[in-house]
Amino acid sequence: MVSAARRAKGGGGKGQKSSRGGCMMMVLVLLLLTVGAGYIVQTRYSKSQLKVSGMVTDADGRPISGAEVFFQDQVTTTDAKGAFVLTFDRRTGTAEMRVTHSGYGGQARREVRLDGYGTRRFDIVLTRDGSAPPAPATYAPSGGGDDRSAGSGGGGGEPPPPAGSGSGGAMKVVRSANYQGAIDLNYDDMLNFLGEMRARDREVVDVEVYGQGGRVVYAAVAQPVGPTKVWFDTRSSFIAKDAEFLRDRLYLIDIEPYREGGVDKYAGVWAGGVTREASYRFDMDWATLIAYRRQMQKARFQLVDIEAREVDGGIRYAGLWHAADTPERLWKAGSVAELASKNREFEQEGDRLVDIEVMREDGATKYLAVWNRGKAERRYVVDADAATFQARQAEFDGYGLVLQDLEVVSGPGGERYAGVWGRLAAGNDAQRHRTPKLLE
Repeated sequence: MVSAARRAKGGGGKGQKSSRGGCMMMVLVLLLLTVGAGYIVQTRYSKSQLKVSGMVTDADGRPISGAEVFFQDQVTTTDAKGAFVLTFDRRTGTAEMRVTHSGYGGQARREVRLDGYGTRRFDIVLTRDGSAPPAPATYAPSGGGDDRSAGSGGGGGEPPPPAGSGSGGAMKVVRSANYQGAIDLNYDDMLNFLGEMRARDREVVDVEVYGQGGRVVYAAVAQPVGPTKVWFDTRSSFIAKDAEFLRDRLYLIDIEPYREGGVDKYAGVWAGGVTREASYRFDMDWATLIAYRRQMQKARFQLVDIEAREVDGGIRYAGLWHAADTPERLWKAGSVAELASKNREFEQEGDRLVDIEVMREDGATKYLAVWNRGKAERRYVVDADAATFQARQAEFDGYGLVLQDLEVVSGPGGERYAGVWGRLAAGNDAQRHRTPKLLE
C-alpha cells in the first residue's frame, strides 16, 4: 500500500546551525523532485489541523460549480469541478453541512462526524426540485485519525496522474466491521483511500483497475492486517519494485495488469508479516498459461491469483504463484451455474475458492476461478448489481467473513460485481524464505 516517508537526515556538526533553514528548504526541494524520479512520498497533516473537502454534484453525477457550502462557522463556494475545501483547527463532534445553489430548489443537508484532525471527504448531491436524491448503492466515507496520502507508481512515489483523472465523481464504498472496499475511484480518490485506510489501521490487500467511460478507474479492498504496499506502473518499474520490496521482506500477494493510454501497466500489492516465495508471469495466451502452470506445479508452486484481459483482439493471462505443497484447481466456466457446480465438486474434495476473474471471450461472459486446498469457509457472488452485492455482503458479514477478492466489470448495461469472502487470516503465514523468481 503506502510506505513510510523516506527520512532525510541532516548532519549536526560544527558550523551548521546557521544554515538549518537553508538545509530544510533543500530537503523540501529534493523531496518534491523525487516524486518525478520515483520515490514513495508520504504526507502527514498537522495534528492541529482538520481539512474538510468534497464535491457537490447533481443527481446524474455532474459537478455543480458555484454552490455555497455552509459548515459550522465557515462558508465557501465550489469551483468549476464542483469541489470545495474548508480548513479548521482540530475539532471533534457531529455537525450539519448545508449546501445551496440558486439554480437548484431547496438545499441539501448532511450530518458530518469529525474525529479531530486530518482530512475528511463528504460529497453532496443537489436536485433541481429540492427533493432528496436517490439513495446510492454505496456511500462516501468519513474518516477517523490522521490522513496520510502516499502512493505508488513511477518508481516509488505517486504515479503520474492519468489523463482526465483529477478530482472526479463520488467515491463509492462498501463497509464492514473488518474490511472496507472502495469502487470507481479516480486517481485522487485512490490516494485518499490509501491514506484513510492506513489511518484506521487497515491496509489494502486487493486492487482492481478497469475502464469506465474512456478513463481508468480503481477499486480496492482494505483489511486490518500487517503493512502492505501498492504499486502500479510499467512492467520494468514493477519488476524493479518487486525486487526492492523483497529486500524489505514484503511479498507479492496480488497482481493486476491493465492498459492506460495505449501503454501496458501492472499493479500489485505486497504484504509484510508473511514469508513465502512468489513467482509471477504476465501476458500469456491460454496454451502458455496451461503449460507454465504444469511447470509451476512440478516446482511445488500453487496458483493464487489469475487475471485475464483483452489485448489486440486476443485474451492475455497473468498469474501469481506462491510456494506450496498442494496443487490448485483452475476452471473456466461458461455460466454461473457451471461455476456453482464446479465449486460444489471441488469443495467436496477439500478445495476452497480463492479467486474469480470475470472475462469476455468469443462474445460471452466466462468465469475463470482458482481453488486451493483448505478447510476455511468461503462464499462468493458473481454477476451481481450493486443492491445484490450489498445484500450478499451483509449475509456474509453475519458469518464473520471478510471480502478478499473484488471484481468490477464495467459495461454498457452498468457495472456488475463479483467477490470472494473468507476468514480473516490470523498471525503470520511463515514459510521458508527463498528469492522469488522474476519471470519475463
